[in-house]
Amino acid sequence: MKKRVVSVLVVCCLFLFVGVGALAANEVDTDQEMSDDLYSFQLKIDGDLYQFPMPFEDLLALGWRCMEDSFDMEENSVASIEFKKGYLGLDFELINQGEETISSEESLVGGVGIYSYDLEDMPETSVELPGGIVYGVSGTEDIIAAYGMPENCNDYIIDENTSSLRYQYWTYRFVSLQVYDGVLSAIELWNFVDTANAKAALSDGSDVTPCELVENYVAPEELGEEPLSYIMEFEGDLYQIPAPLYAFLENGWKIQTEYSDSMVDSYEYGSVSIMRDNQTIRVAVVNYDTVAREVENCFVPLIKVDNYSDVFSMTIPSGITTGMSDEDVRSTLDSIPKEYLPKYWVNSPSEDTTEYELRDFDYDNQGIKILVNKTTNILTKIEIYHLPERLS
Repeated sequence: MKKRVVSVLVVCCLFLFVGVGALAANEVDTDQEMSDDLYSFQLKIDGDLYQFPMPFEDLLALGWRCMEDSFDMEENSVASIEFKKGYLGLDFELINQGEETISSEESLVGGVGIYSYDLEDMPETSVELPGGIVYGVSGTEDIIAAYGMPENCNDYIIDENTSSLRYQYWTYRFVSLQVYDGVLSAIELWNFVDTANAKAALSDGSDVTPCELVENYVAPEELGEEPLSYIMEFEGDLYQIPAPLYAFLENGWKIQTEYSDSMVDSYEYGSVSIMRDNQTIRVAVVNYDTVAREVENCFVPLIKVDNYSDVFSMTIPSGITTGMSDEDVRSTLDSIPKEYLPKYWVNSPSEDTTEYELRDFDYDNQGIKILVNKTTNILTKIEIYHLPERLS
């Protein structure tokens, strides 16, 4: 198989690298237990544990032979190269994230592709992913039970025989799984990071002391009927926007530290990526304190859910929720008492979209937008934002 070399602009990122202790040269510890975390970027082939990215020589130590002679890899490049172990041949992804040209033997192995044509003549070969997902055995329901809904939640079913499920941690860091005729039939696993810069990737915020503003926040106990209270139910939990990032962390979300700001100056904005159940959402945060604060002590002033690209659910007061019909949206808005919603506006931002705008024009930087697809007549997006100048 000919090598495929692709130059890419690799995002600078850090990874939670599972150390294997002190090993002799070219010795690989394959007896470790595999993590249950999909984003450990591990898998087992015939019982041997692979942790991506891994040094080129570690792949050779596992018995693989590179089917290409040594070649130069330019800076920020990827090469898909066939390796063989016995009669089994697989394409592994070699990566050079440095700023200089290196030889292929100096590269990292950033991922692997395993397809049905690779294994059709190797029925005894076993491939296992975290959470007990097994090639040729596990089906779509097993995968979703282990990892949650995929990133492509609205179109992962290709046809009655095929499903394609993609779980993305970040750019060039994903696991893509294809199910055919009821069983897992293809795996693509990429984790293009530089292990030399690795650090803990997720934080639950437990090492940061809540400031007074955060301590004063009280999570709502019910959704209520007043949309402009800026209460919402997001993924089964109630928040009142702006809500401290701490409130999300207390509900099981974790900060992707390598893709998030750590500190925010007084009355300035920051950006944070948070994850729960293998799903990620990026949010802006604002620091309402008079001194610089950790992002955990900042507040989230806006949340939006888009059913075309997100797996998340949101419900606002009066019960308007993602997936609702246009008829139900309008009838619900019309039924809200005037003291809770004096008026709402209907706009057409595009030919295929109806937008319902809820806001109090006596105040800036706050409101709710509800978007309905005119073709399907289904609510596809809710955006709730509330950005007061100061917190009372």
